[in-house]
Amino acid sequence: GIVCSFLLLYLGSQSTLLASPTEIQTSFPAIPVVWLQRSTLVGSLVDTLLGSVDAMVATSKETAIEAGEHTIVPLHPFMIAGYCGLLQQSLELIPYGSTDGGRMSQAVFGRETHFSISAMSWLAMVATLLLSSLDGPSSSNITDDGSVIPWLFGALVVLSLTQADLEVPCRNEVDRVDPMRTIAATVLYCFAAVCLIP
Repeated sequence: GIVCSFLLLYLGSQSTLLASPTEIQTSFPAIPVVWLQRSTLVGSLVDTLLGSVDAMVATSKETAIEAGEHTIVPLHPFMIAGYCGLLQQSLELIPYGSTDGGRMSQAVFGRETHFSISAMSWLAMVATLLLSSLDGPSSSNITDDGSVIPWLFGALVVLSLTQADLEVPCRNEVDRVDPMRTIAATVLYCFAAVCLIP
């Protein structure tokens, strides 16, 4: 999923750059620039692939629509699909319950430590949700009507209700995981953090 999302993000960025202004205005969906800046990884990738989003908006006023505080930029649907795919994969890598990140946590750290890591992950999500609501309506984490980030709240609800059950016991929970798998899990956790941190 991560590789496909990166591929879609790349193909969408190239298609956005190669499209004519009339094609961009008539057939590309537009998203607020703030959405692209909600992820450190995606914002950096968009800046690398398309140039600075702010510069893109400044140089192509005919394709960017000023909407109050938020500038809306048309992007190729593949790019938006890649962005959503990276966010979804990152949410799945949170070490909580029986998500993919939770299973990796249990394999690498053991059942007891996994329970502690799950609790800390849940508390970190709740703290992020509460702190982002304290920033006020001018924050990029708050939508126009004052509600907190819908995707973070949705992820918290889904993870709390569906992913909190205990995992089926592994065949072998005694032997340690080999170092390469531990490194791979650490890299994936870092990827999720960079993708989810604004």
